Amino acid sequence: MGLFDVDCAFISKTDSSNISKMKNDFVLLINDFIIFFYAKVVNVFLQFNNSPESEQTSNQNMSSQLKPGTSNACNITALSLACEVNDVLRDISPRWKMQILHKVASGTKQFSTLKHAFPSLSDQILGKRLSELVNDKLVDKIILKEKAPKSIHYMITDKGLELLKIIDDLHKWGLKYFSA
Repeated sequence: MGLFDVDCAFISKTDSSNISKMKNDFVLLINDFIIFFYAKVVNVFLQFNNSPESEQTSNQNMSSQLKPGTSNACNITALSLACEVNDVLRDISPRWKMQILHKVASGTKQFSTLKHAFPSLSDQILGKRLSELVNDKLVDKIILKEKAPKSIHYMITDKGLELLKIIDDLHKWGLKYFSA
């Protein structure tokens, strides 16, 4: 007898549609229980790890707050539990972040020259990504006060150079295996 087979000896009239309905109801009940249980486990995990620092870090790259208990929160939690690489990818993958880092490494030092390098990039997103790069210690923000209006320059750090080497190796690997 299989997992979802029903022993029908107690049923006086064998009604195949009734048995089929019972099987379907049982499967739906099990599915609902699994989803409910999973959501509870994720909520407990989120509450256990819900320090202000972790919430700020996990939500800083999102356009809106991540609501605990939603399917998106469950998926993100499951992915992060399954593979720690996802945490690193989440931190370096926001749009424009690696392109900006590359431009800073290649000599583009000021906000205005970065803006000219990426004309479709808004000032708000450029400023946000530069702040993220500074907070991640991939770029240093240097304020030069010797000029009348203070001048802000961005310089790549050793940590940023190391990341760019990895990104470049990943690029070469992609060209080798995924180029037509």
